[in-house]
Amino acid sequence: MAKAIREDQHRGSGLPGLTGSSDPFCVEATATPIRIIGGNFQTCANSRSSNTSPGGIAATGAVQVAGPETRLTVSQSGQVPVPKQELKTELVAKLLGPRYTVVTHLGRGSSGQVSLLWDNENKRNVVVKIFSYPSNVRELIGVGGVLHLRHPGLIEILGHEVTRDGFAWYFMPPADDVTGGPLDLPGTYIQCTLDRYLEKNPDLSLADRVGVVLELCHALAYLHSQGFIHRDIKAANIVRVDGKWKLADIGLLARIGSYSRVGTRGFVPPEGHGEPAGDLYSLGMLLKQMLPSNWVSDSCKGSGRRPANAVERRLLRIVLKATQKRHRRYRSAKAMRKDLEKVQRMLRKRDLA
Repeated sequence: MAKAIREDQHRGSGLPGLTGSSDPFCVEATATPIRIIGGNFQTCANSRSSNTSPGGIAATGAVQVAGPETRLTVSQSGQVPVPKQELKTELVAKLLGPRYTVVTHLGRGSSGQVSLLWDNENKRNVVVKIFSYPSNVRELIGVGGVLHLRHPGLIEILGHEVTRDGFAWYFMPPADDVTGGPLDLPGTYIQCTLDRYLEKNPDLSLADRVGVVLELCHALAYLHSQGFIHRDIKAANIVRVDGKWKLADIGLLARIGSYSRVGTRGFVPPEGHGEPAGDLYSLGMLLKQMLPSNWVSDSCKGSGRRPANAVERRLLRIVLKATQKRHRRYRSAKAMRKDLEKVQRMLRKRDLA
């Protein structure tokens, strides 16, 4: 296994060189390189000069993230296999080196594998996502964007590493255990995602549910103000870290104006993603999912329970406005947040009565 180029202590450093290929399962070192700048990528036909990485390796292509520039190498082997099956503990340990001990594997998605680790150097738990970078350009774009963002409602990227034979990974803080147990017992840790939390707490009050969405509104307002959109807001992509809810799974994060129909069915707006309004649609669908399933609006002719009071009616109107056609939707996360704050005040007043 080729030695990893480690850069987890250097925020804003470059990500691995990426090159185009007709085969999605390999990368060609001689193809046109791609430049990633603050979450966008573009081909760089004029950047084929031989640059040198910090380790002294000649790079045939380079990727740049806004900030201090670091050059890294594209794989020189010509082709890089994409891991299609779960990586065994032994391989993960070999990739990451002696600094990290694998506690447990948390799952594998469409773009990579997630594991809980113990950082022997810093004496703390971290989560790592390992993937093949030639076939997951979007994941790298997300990492490149989040590196320079700082907000309590966004998952923090603690660092990232790449190898010269096609593997890449990044580190994050671990989510709380949904059961409230310790993180370091293999086989017992279950990360607290919003969907699991709601399943475990079916009687969660309306005020608490609104509070979760308010936290996400704050995070989205910041994300949009920095020129980014998330494009995959759903309960499974929201984690609880030290008691705070955070937007995670940054694999589809992109610059505003990156139009695409990516995302999760049921949360993708009719027009597709590309503008902040698309994230607000997804958030509205999430809020709808968190409300009683039999609620219907007064204008609906179908069966179901109409909201019984002004608070519930106002909350349902927020859902309807967030999920309207684009031109009738909330114009910003801040506007949606203001309406939710009014509801939260009404709920608190009702609870104190």
